[in-house]
Amino acid sequence: MKFKLSKLLILIMIIVSLQGCSYTTPERTIDDSNSITYAVESFPESIDIKTDFSIRDKEIFYSIFDGLVDKNEKGDIVPELAESYSVSKDGLEYVFKLRDDIYWNDGSKITADDFLKFFKTIISPKNKEAYVSELYNIYGVKDYHEGRGTFENNVAISKGDKNSIKFRMNVKDNDFVKKLSEGCFKLRDISSKLDNYKTEFSSIKYSGEYSIKNIKDSKEIELQQNDKYWAKKSMEPKEIILKIYSGAELALADFESKKNVDIILDVPNSEISRLTSKNLVEIFPADKMKIIEFNPDSKDDKINLSMRRALEKTILSSITGNSLVKEDKFQLALGELERKGLKSNESIVSSNVTDASKNFDVIKEQVDSLLEKSNYKGGSLRLVCLNNDENKNICDFISKNLKDLYGITVKYNLLEQDQLDKTVKSGEYELLLEDIGSSSDVYGELVTKWGSNNKNKSISNNDITNILSSIDKKEDVDNRNKSLVKLLRDNTYIVPLLFDNLICVKSDKIKNLTFDKDGALELKKIELSSSTEDLKDKDAD
Repeated sequence: MKFKLSKLLILIMIIVSLQGCSYTTPERTIDDSNSITYAVESFPESIDIKTDFSIRDKEIFYSIFDGLVDKNEKGDIVPELAESYSVSKDGLEYVFKLRDDIYWNDGSKITADDFLKFFKTIISPKNKEAYVSELYNIYGVKDYHEGRGTFENNVAISKGDKNSIKFRMNVKDNDFVKKLSEGCFKLRDISSKLDNYKTEFSSIKYSGEYSIKNIKDSKEIELQQNDKYWAKKSMEPKEIILKIYSGAELALADFESKKNVDIILDVPNSEISRLTSKNLVEIFPADKMKIIEFNPDSKDDKINLSMRRALEKTILSSITGNSLVKEDKFQLALGELERKGLKSNESIVSSNVTDASKNFDVIKEQVDSLLEKSNYKGGSLRLVCLNNDENKNICDFISKNLKDLYGITVKYNLLEQDQLDKTVKSGEYELLLEDIGSSSDVYGELVTKWGSNNKNKSISNNDITNILSSIDKKEDVDNRNKSLVKLLRDNTYIVPLLFDNLICVKSDKIKNLTFDKDGALELKKIELSSSTEDLKDKDAD
């Protein structure tokens, strides 16, 4: 009996011992120097790029698909899957020579036939996306897209010699190569799989540097570097984890405690000072800017040219003292629509801008003279904008400083979008604070928005009304937009106020981040700080 009991006790001890040694999957911590985690707010609904994709949506798309050409961070055209291109003397024929070392993620070679199939699909009558019209200058595309003719017989997109793609145009289009650099023309095998990528990711072919290896509970996307990618560099991450956090605060908590987040963009304003004091912050240009628009309706005699110029001087001279500017959440635009000098963080922080308050007496004298010409009698001016914390901060600052320093009364209203739209349409305001994209087409976006805001208003400047009447025409769009913006600036109808900055936190694992001209983080250009062995040596020390 004792022998049996002893055997039973031994058996129980073995079972308990085995249970103690059983393996449980630990929470993932990113300690591999070739793998990084990027905190994001959401994932795109599709990876078949749409016209309404946000800048953050485009980041994953740009990392998994390449096009014939691309744009670098300065907006210049650079080769991608095409190693070169040529244009005929008359500007009507483009030939793109494909690289010899380009492959899909499954190892199969990318060929001219892949591009023919791709262009045939995107200009199909079934594709209702607005970007298709960008290709209408190619012979036959418009007719084919509208259901006339066949791709093979009527569209002038064909294979050239030595694995090349040839386009023949209806008319000369100086922006054609620039158009091909846009995300919508990145090479992909278009099918319903792209819309259902969260379940179909493993069966999708990827033409870019990364492919989707796994999606975990719709909360994490794991990108894996493609072995045969033509531009692969040793200091780029082999794996990028995109992880959803419901707010930057939670991502920051993980970053500071668990150390398993490597990139956080758009740090909350309340955290900027604290993180800056710890040298954890880097500043990058974002894709938005804030402008002041003055009501151009000639019926509003409160806001004549002299008054507009007085307001411009007072606002631009005082905004340097705003807390969000001092914390570098914004870069001073100083009346310009395009940023100047983005070679380093120092070029986009406000500490490098001379404090206009030092010239207060001179500015005050100029403003007093303009106010006298404007016949301003001390009445209240209405400033309207969308209701959010940043706008409240800026409006409150403008209102207080203009009253205290210059005796101008500005009362502001923070409105929800539908209320704001109605107010702008009715013209019941003097000043409007609003956001526009500071992307490569900032002039076009500003003209579109300004034209929409002021569609039925009585504008006394004939040059402006004449240009506005041609706003829907497609001819010479860039020159038209720049001409209108110049008129608006010359007549002080708009004041570019602030460029939005991205306040970024990154781990020591990352040496450098690159953003394109539109403000998208280029995942395939992330540069790691050192090799795995270097990090291991550092940890050992």
